[in-house]
Amino acid sequence: MPFPKITIVTPSYNQALYLEATIQSVLAQNYPNLEYFVVDGGSSDGSVEIIQKYSDQLAWWVSEPDQGQSEAINKGLARASGEVITWLNSDDLLAPNALHTVASLFADHPNAGLVHGESTIFWGNAHQPTKEMTKAALGDDIVLQSLGGMPFAQPSAFFHRRAIDSFGLLDQRLHYAMDYNLFAQIALNYDLVQSSARLSCYRMHDDSKSTLHNAHFAREYAVIIGRLLRAFHHAAPLIDVLQKHGLSVAGNVTYVAPSKWSFEQLQSAVAYNLKSQLTFYYEGLAMREVCQVAAALAEIAPAFFHRWPQLQVARQRATYLPAPIIGWLRKFAR
Repeated sequence: MPFPKITIVTPSYNQALYLEATIQSVLAQNYPNLEYFVVDGGSSDGSVEIIQKYSDQLAWWVSEPDQGQSEAINKGLARASGEVITWLNSDDLLAPNALHTVASLFADHPNAGLVHGESTIFWGNAHQPTKEMTKAALGDDIVLQSLGGMPFAQPSAFFHRRAIDSFGLLDQRLHYAMDYNLFAQIALNYDLVQSSARLSCYRMHDDSKSTLHNAHFAREYAVIIGRLLRAFHHAAPLIDVLQKHGLSVAGNVTYVAPSKWSFEQLQSAVAYNLKSQLTFYYEGLAMREVCQVAAALAEIAPAFFHRWPQLQVARQRATYLPAPIIGWLRKFAR
């Protein structure tokens, strides 16, 4: 089997507690055609010393101030010469043999724009997790789910460089959903390949973006669904419903997309997007937004809305209970 060059970019800033394990998980792949970059944002916590320890095994590294994660990743993507590319955040891990699995998937599916697999989401130490679960894309409508959000974990997604050639680097105006923005464009224009193989371990901790900034994720998801809908003239009724419920889809950026997507497919993509928005807002205790998103979802896709009892519970609680009580109930349920 050929070994296509795989480029991995690790952005990092003051993540010395986790960074070495991330680097080790990449180097331990023993993949024969690896290009590995570490892009540090000018850390002051000992991260640079960790990077220097492995510098002879890195294709390139830098430690300098940047404007955040998206810019840091882009510094690596701009240098990437790999046929297959991803980024691995400095608190996540590659699963054993992940890169050989990815190479095999791309060899078997030469037209793929992106391949993705399972990810173990864990809390605590990777060797002694306090809790863990598996995230994987399920169902026969993965492409529509990918247009509406992130059905698979980012560190288990690897994309062909044709995506960068077609759509450019990450949008640095996005700090929370830049992966969704890129992957949605890939889903619109290229094949997605799904695997049951575990490709990564995704760490949750008190300082992770996924823990702290749920409302920011929701707002950027709203930006992206607007970009998707503006690419299709027949999506105007969906935009009208979103605006009717006070959900902004304003903006000038839109996607380049083939004309094959039907109204019903776009409707499903919007439903998945609103489901994610509602969940993010609920986790962030933004109750007014929960009610707005739930009302829009119930109108756009009532059958979809009623398939998910947790969304209905969130809407009911947001309508009748104050945010501190909801926060307590959610914590108690965990």
